[in-house]
Amino acid sequence: MKTIYNINYDFYKAFCKIEIDREKFTEKKAKDTLTFFSWDYDEDADPIDEAAKKYAMLAIEKATEGYSLFDLREKEFEGFYKMNGKEGILLVEVDAFEFNEELLDVIKN
Repeated sequence: MKTIYNINYDFYKAFCKIEIDREKFTEKKAKDTLTFFSWDYDEDADPIDEAAKKYAMLAIEKATEGYSLFDLREKEFEGFYKMNGKEGILLVEVDAFEFNEELLDVIKN
């Protein structure tokens, strides 16, 4: 069974679309990702949903750094399965976060 996750950050300032095949990307694989680093996540929630958030954060962060969709699908990132669909997680689309200079506050001391 495949599930499409449309994940937006702060009212679509950044966006990520991920397809997860729950027969391949199992709860065990999700927990592998969730427990690799010491980060917070809702342990009572569906681990696949929680892992999807971590993959979206990674994809948005790396897209902001200039990685292409192809690069993000094929590159190995520590603690994550490749997002090329072979392990059951496919990065379909990602938009980089675009900084707006007008929103920067400069404080001089």
